[in-house]
Amino acid sequence: MTTLLLVAIGVSLPLSAVAQVSRPASIGGVVVDVATNAPTANAEVELIGRIQRGNLIEREVSTTVTDGDGAFLFSAVEPGQYGLNARLDGHVDVTEDYVGRTTRSVAIASGQSVTGLTLRLGRDGVIAGTVLDLERQAVANSPVSALRYQYDTLGQAWRWELLQFATANEQGEFRLAGLRPGRYIVQASRPSDVERNDALARLRDSDDFRRLPLAAQRAISTRGTPGAPQCGDPYAPTYYPNTSDPRQAARVDVGHGSERYVEIVMLEERAFAIRGAVIDPTPLGRRPTVVTVSSRTAEISECRDLADDGTFEFGNLAPGNYDVNVILSTNEPAGFAPPPRPDRTPLPLPVIPTTDPDRLVAHVEVTVINEDVEDLVIVPEAMTVSGTVEAGDGGTPPHGSWVAIRGLGLSSNMPPPAEVDEDGAFTITHVPEGDYRLVVTELSGGMPAGLPAGWYVESARMGGIDALDAAFRIDRSWVSQPLEITLARSSSTLTIQVDDAAIPADGIFVVAVPDPARRHRPYLYRTGWTDERGFLSFDAIAPGEYRVFAWERVEANAWLDPEYIAGIESRGRLVRVGENGRESAEVRVIR
Repeated sequence: MTTLLLVAIGVSLPLSAVAQVSRPASIGGVVVDVATNAPTANAEVELIGRIQRGNLIEREVSTTVTDGDGAFLFSAVEPGQYGLNARLDGHVDVTEDYVGRTTRSVAIASGQSVTGLTLRLGRDGVIAGTVLDLERQAVANSPVSALRYQYDTLGQAWRWELLQFATANEQGEFRLAGLRPGRYIVQASRPSDVERNDALARLRDSDDFRRLPLAAQRAISTRGTPGAPQCGDPYAPTYYPNTSDPRQAARVDVGHGSERYVEIVMLEERAFAIRGAVIDPTPLGRRPTVVTVSSRTAEISECRDLADDGTFEFGNLAPGNYDVNVILSTNEPAGFAPPPRPDRTPLPLPVIPTTDPDRLVAHVEVTVINEDVEDLVIVPEAMTVSGTVEAGDGGTPPHGSWVAIRGLGLSSNMPPPAEVDEDGAFTITHVPEGDYRLVVTELSGGMPAGLPAGWYVESARMGGIDALDAAFRIDRSWVSQPLEITLARSSSTLTIQVDDAAIPADGIFVVAVPDPARRHRPYLYRTGWTDERGFLSFDAIAPGEYRVFAWERVEANAWLDPEYIAGIESRGRLVRVGENGRESAEVRVIR
């Protein structure tokens, strides 16, 4: 086992203070194959810890290798919070992809021995294929991307997001390896004359690449490979099998160890551009800090030219609906949310105004049909949304609540959340016009953590608008109306019993999914694990109708996917929870 101290934060202390170390502990477990549960030998296991030593916080990384029984052990471990990762060539670590009897993070106390941890590896999937033109001739050097359908925690919606990329060879053949299980669409673009950057290419192919933040991976993938989209490209990208619309692309299902073959026939559909200028309405004459274009359905490879005079051009766009977002600021650094656990990479957040309270923002919806959009003039402005949060019973709402509104596009259209003060008032600043989804939550490490147990949003209105709809509009005609939010506290209980003699009763993952009309509200979902008797109680659950599902193991966030739930609706138990009700139900485990 090797150990490397990476970071030390704090002030130096006398050796006598640092030497006051608690009794060492140990962490052990097993790495198994996710499909067969068979032990996986020779897998590298990485232990990442944040250890408090007096006033010093040190990040420590240790590695070991599993034995023939798939077992691993870290001894002489200091107390602290630890994360675990597993690696093996040709495999992907799916411990965090699944919820159930899996363990990825552990807190360990002085002298404690933690055993029985389970990490899961699965054989990676592959999408291979060929890129052809309309005459069925090979298209050499075509950039090919795989976009996976996955849940966007910040935007609270399902998106097609870039996961892997490659470049077709001279025969038009490509191979997208290292894929996690899931649904994919595949996109190919016309090759361009961008030369390969060898240094970035070597980084992309290294083990260090996948440890980078996702934003950094995307930057390297679009700027450091041949065929990166250019604003002058005459053709729109093609999605498998032969469409420029990602909504009409064929889905490619990838499982553990599976290899799927696809044939992409490149269309000769013209690519379009959005051109315009950002004008500072103040005498400062500021240059825009951020100008982005995004789609509400799929991540697009951003091709942007931004000039010093505020003019911009987005090219390589297929017909469709786009969001253009602008931030005008003198000093606006992008930030990162602190990771909620030491084993997770920080998530890139939208820019939050901490240094320029006078920044201006804009959001413009643009439809591209069959020609370029020219002379789009954007004049950013600053709107605010004010309102109140109150308890429906006349009491005091939970302390430490925040109100946020999240834009629906893959964009920077996410104003900073506002804290609710002692009088229940809040003000959200720097709000551009657009469609939003309401979030009322506590924050943990800068990330939404939901309301305290028992609380839920009973109603939210902005004038005549119901802000609990899947999307509500904020524009000049409504911004003067207060956003009035009412929270309620529930005392209802739903008790679940898992009845399945084929598997142990404990550790079964259970989800109560609200009725279809409320499934866009993530805070209404309730999740938990059964005890050793196979029981689980959801206390203080919001009244309403639910479908209850139970899994031994399920892909993370799958229960938030309307398509997935629609396919298994009949396998869940329908339960109606009334005000102050005491309901119970038996459910079978889905395998």
